[in-house]
Amino acid sequence: MKLIALDLDGTLLTPDKKISSKDIEAIHHVQNNGHIVMICSGRAQEDVEQILDSHGLSCPIAASNGTFVKIDNKIVNMISMNEQDVQKITSKLDDTNIPYRLYTNQGIYEHNEWNKRVYQSLESLDEENKKKFRRFTEKPYNSSLIKRYADLKQIVELGDVWIQKIFILLFDREKKEEVLLGLHGNNNIYITSSGIFNVEVMDRRGDKGNGLRAVAKYYSIPLNETIAIGDNYNDLPMLKIAGLPIAMGNAICEVKNLCNIITLANDNNGVAYALNNFVSEIQ
Repeated sequence: MKLIALDLDGTLLTPDKKISSKDIEAIHHVQNNGHIVMICSGRAQEDVEQILDSHGLSCPIAASNGTFVKIDNKIVNMISMNEQDVQKITSKLDDTNIPYRLYTNQGIYEHNEWNKRVYQSLESLDEENKKKFRRFTEKPYNSSLIKRYADLKQIVELGDVWIQKIFILLFDREKKEEVLLGLHGNNNIYITSSGIFNVEVMDRRGDKGNGLRAVAKYYSIPLNETIAIGDNYNDLPMLKIAGLPIAMGNAICEVKNLCNIITLANDNNGVAYALNNFVSEIQ
């Protein structure tokens, strides 16, 4: 039995955020052969579950960059951020009107001024990119996945909400560098990115590598019998520890340079190609 960890965006999901029928067929095939396929994504667990359900898939998940691990409807691992670190980081973001979201064990929270801040941030882009990224303001106000708040105290006072990740949206390169500079030096946090316009902050133990470790431990599968497939910076920790790391054809250079194998791109059934041709590479 092998454990296969799949990223979502840029990997299993096509550019239009669907899972191809060939990828679904390949996942079912390896599952039917006794292997475990897990999803290791920067997305929130509710978001991951909706995507899997809508495509008829059932898998263990390591959401919010591996900080929230759920298997058979049971939470088996959760790595949350220190409350003081969250307060310090979000306070600075609020002072500079930078849009961000909080990924928690109770869904995603965003500030009441999220839309306003996104529109302000979009001003640094050309018209084509403005149109493309306006999607960040299109979530309905009462979305089942996204909840609004006016002050962080509202979340803290709930008592049963723990924050696994801060997702920061940054379209301006200079502002992004300023934010990164302000975050560096804090040894309690881990900083990564899943795209050129975002920064993601977790607890220092919060990465996809630890998400893969948690699921491997649950099923008693040695790490040398695991496969990881990804495309971006936040995939690097799981690719580094997997027995067989596989880069997507559309992956960034850092991912391709790390991996033994490069499969096809996410718009060309790259996951299916990898599953159909390389699962046997792990002995």
